[in-house]
Amino acid sequence: MVPVLRCLTVPEFLNSSGTIYPVGFYLLASTTWNPPNLVDGGNTTTTVAVTGAELGDPVEVSMSASLGSAGNYCQLFGYVSATDVVTLVMHNSSGAAVNVGSGTVQIRVGKFA
Repeated sequence: MVPVLRCLTVPEFLNSSGTIYPVGFYLLASTTWNPPNLVDGGNTTTTVAVTGAELGDPVEVSMSASLGSAGNYCQLFGYVSATDVVTLVMHNSSGAAVNVGSGTVQIRVGKFA
């Protein structure tokens, strides 16, 4: 039997599930989310399935809805909480209640060696 060799044109890595990704690859997902009204100091979370996401992968998120107004803004971030799952967290530390409203959340999970 002759071994099969792969010619790589871009650097690649093998994740813990055995999937090969090019270095610098991003997993993309989006979801519609209508977070509840948040009092000052309040948090809310939701989860989104992102196939291929693993603990420790960096996550970037953005939302189509305004995260507040007149200096009263919420913070939105995400993290990989389990294999194939990103948890979105919205936190209000603005000093007043904020109602963000419904919007589309874009999620980008980095795959780096």
